[in-house]
Order: sequence, then structure tokens, then C-alpha cells
Amino acid sequence: MFDTEDFEEIVIGRAPNAETIILRRDKKLVRRNKRLGINADTEPQIEYPDTPDTIRMRENLKRINAKLRDCGASLLPGENAFWKCAERMAQKGERGPLLCTQNHLHRVFNNGSFTDGGRLVGGWWQGVPREYRKFIYISDIPSIELDYASLHPTMLYHQRGLDVDGDPYAIDGLPRDVAKKLFNALVNGRSHFSQDTRRMVTDTGMSWDDAVSAVRERHPQISDSLGSGAGVRLQRIDSDIAEDVLLTMLDQGITCLPIHDSFIVQFCHEKALRDAMQAAYGRQFQGWKIGIERKPSILDGGG
Repeated sequence: MFDTEDFEEIVIGRAPNAETIILRRDKKLVRRNKRLGINADTEPQIEYPDTPDTIRMRENLKRINAKLRDCGASLLPGENAFWKCAERMAQKGERGPLLCTQNHLHRVFNNGSFTDGGRLVGGWWQGVPREYRKFIYISDIPSIELDYASLHPTMLYHQRGLDVDGDPYAIDGLPRDVAKKLFNALVNGRSHFSQDTRRMVTDTGMSWDDAVSAVRERHPQISDSLGSGAGVRLQRIDSDIAEDVLLTMLDQGITCLPIHDSFIVQFCHEKALRDAMQAAYGRQFQGWKIGIERKPSILDGGG
């Protein structure tokens, strides 16, 4: 176990004037050029001329980060939550050290395009394993986390003006958690999938090809998006939704901590957050509604 005497408070974070809108090259292109000794396009980050869109995003993040700078978010010290979480992250080599002073968000766009990615990253709470997030307090008040349900499959249907039929991750022959990971792997990937992803599927007793076919048969209306690399384009949309949610909460004076498709606020602001999430989604998808789930909270009891 960690001994608290071995630690001292270290204030580490992004400089307030650091660039918050980051554009990165295609990782495969960077690796290829380095391997071939090509000097051009080997740096992962790209310099770009500002546009009204990048200026707007940067100004929005300036407002959001000003609110987060002194947000008072921390892990509840009771039950040794901080130390248990830090120990688990150290043992598994997850996400680096837990530094509760990293409150400065930035957006990262991928593949040299502002249509790909754009998610808000940099907050220390984003590195906290999900089972420990219920121990996050904001200004000494317990928090709750709300999550968009089945976000990417729902977005794909609503882009086509179609409603979702039941649980999109309910696929014959596959446990739901495996079906969810496979679906998202297919949306994010094109033709090459990791051995871990393939093993996860075949460990269920179903072959890879049969599992992929089962997903396609379950979702014929959006089958063309599977294996298309559409995931990064969906991330641009969901990151714009996240920005919208944060600005809405900011206008109400409410601290809101984003985790891609979920958000954490003080428990007393649950309704305000739920309303903001539903409204932000509807603005992107012509009034369509989406399920919003409440994650386990310390208020539920059981520690």
C-alpha cells in the first residue's frame, strides 16, 4: 500500500496560456515517415492558421477553464479512496499518476483534420477508473455522474433520421459488454483490429467473422458505418455536444466535469445537467432525444 507520508502536495498542470486547440497528424503517417527517414510530417502536432471556428472554440475553453481552475474537485479521503485509486492506477500502469491539480482542458483533433476527434481532455478526473468516480466531491459536496446511453450507435441512427430499436448492444450470441466493445471497435476501425479485440470475441465461443456478421445483421440501417473509421467523426460531434453542455452549465454558475460522453456535477444539480445534456443533443440532432443514465453514486449507499 501507499504510505501517505511518502507523498507531498505537488501542483502540476497545464500553463493557463497553453494552446487549447490542438491538431495532430495521422499517427500512421508519422510512424511511416519516421521509419522511412522522411523529414517532412514527422512531428505529431500541426501548426494551423486560425479560423472563426478555432477562435470560437479557444474562447469557449478559456471561459470553461477559468471556471475549472478553482473548481474544488477532489477525491473523497474517507475510505482511503484516493490512495486505493492511486495504488490501482500505479499497479496497472493506468493513465499516469493521479494529480488533482490538473484542471485545464484542451481539445485534440486527429488525422490533420478538424472534422476528426476534438474531445476535451486534460482533467485529472478523466483518469480516475470508473468505479472510483463516485468518490469525487466538488467543493466538499457529493457528486453524481450522468452518461449518454449508447451514444455512438444512437448518433448513427439519428443522423439518418431513424429511431433506435431497443438496446443497440443487445446482439444474439454475445454478452452485452463484448457486443458494446465490438460495435465500437468496428465503428472506430477499418480493417485491422487488435488481437485483444479478436480474443475478447472468440473467448465467447463465437468466431470473429460470425460476431461481425451478427453486429451487421442487428444494425442493417447503419451497417455502412461499420469498418468505416466513422468513430473519429462522431467524436467531433460528441465533443461539440460536450462543449455545449459545459457552456450551458457555466451560464448557470455550475461546475461541470466532462468525461467525453458523461459529466459530473454536485448531486443537487442533477436535473440541470440532465436538461442541459438533452438540449445539447437535440440541438445537434434536430430535436431527437437520447437516453441519459445515472451512474452509481456515493449517495446510493454501500461506500
